[in-house]
Amino acid sequence: YPVAVDCLLMVLLIAGAIVLYFAAGDSVPVHYNLKGEADAYGHPAALLFIPVLPLGLVLLFRWVKKFPDSFNYPVRLNENNKARQQQLALALLDVYGLVTLIAFNLLQFHLLYNTISGVHRLIWIWGPLFLLAYLLPLFIYLRKSSNRSAN
Repeated sequence: YPVAVDCLLMVLLIAGAIVLYFAAGDSVPVHYNLKGEADAYGHPAALLFIPVLPLGLVLLFRWVKKFPDSFNYPVRLNENNKARQQQLALALLDVYGLVTLIAFNLLQFHLLYNTISGVHRLIWIWGPLFLLAYLLPLFIYLRKSSNRSAN
């Protein structure tokens, strides 16, 4: 997928953090309990750190892509499958970068909505969504990489 998509999502993430900072009051929820109720509050400046993790992960994924010979593959590499296995692994890192940026943008949008509306609902959904968003591509990758035609 185009790098322009990553750049757009990064800009949206940073802009969203700035908007969220100015929309927040004197203190903002920084942690929620299992019921979805805010149980810890902090300074609005904490919201400016939301983009740090996803941007760091995307940069890490890009850096790791430079070393495909160092990856651990689910199958033994040979002349016939090396190119395909590396292609699948590099594509997985691209998907993880995109998933990370989309998920954090959606999370930030949800936090902005909650901040503006004053209603803190459905915050619990992000744990399962993040888990699914990262596990589903992994399972697809493992299925494709273990496929006889990819070996």
